[in-house]
Amino acid sequence: MVINGLGACTTLLVALIISFSKFLEGAWVVVLLIPVLVVMFLAIQKHYTRFELERTTNTPVQPEAIHHRLVVPIEVFDLVAKQSVAYARSISPNVTVVHVAIDEGAAAQMEQSWDQWQQENLTQEEDTHLLIIESPYRTPVPPLLAYIDTVHERHPDVTLSVVLPDYVIVHWWEYLLHNQTTFRLKAALRLRPGIVVIDMPEHLAHKQRPAQ
Repeated sequence: MVINGLGACTTLLVALIISFSKFLEGAWVVVLLIPVLVVMFLAIQKHYTRFELERTTNTPVQPEAIHHRLVVPIEVFDLVAKQSVAYARSISPNVTVVHVAIDEGAAAQMEQSWDQWQQENLTQEEDTHLLIIESPYRTPVPPLLAYIDTVHERHPDVTLSVVLPDYVIVHWWEYLLHNQTTFRLKAALRLRPGIVVIDMPEHLAHKQRPAQ
């Protein structure tokens, strides 16, 4: 302790002498930088302390205490949607497939496709059903979030999971054409404690270049 104290005092004395004698020649940078670094390190320490003490989640720590309810938003009932529903059913029979209908024609087509698939793939014991939400908006995100919030409020003791397809694109510029709705949903759901987001990666097939 004595050796460390002597070294600290010596370092402080040298720093003060250099700061006063070489202030205009560049020592002002050190005088300004040291307090900024100290404040930054204290803020980082405060963040990690708060991170450890205030983390919270509604998910139980015992596996048998977790009761699942899954929501699968779909735009069209294609192969990707069927794969997402099948994955959700493998976790729990309590699955709600949600489609936000912008026009009546799309809603009728969705119901017809679902009824046909339901007769061939679902059993009477499963609580897997289709919910169509009519919305005048061109984006499905606000109605989906409103429905998810309602389910989460009505079933606070249930772990609510949202299954979202995530297209894995080959070229970076193709991300501008895909995953926009999924990205907005993920960003909004991250701010909602107690809701689990499950990514369903969908890889697009691409042609490989022939070997030279």
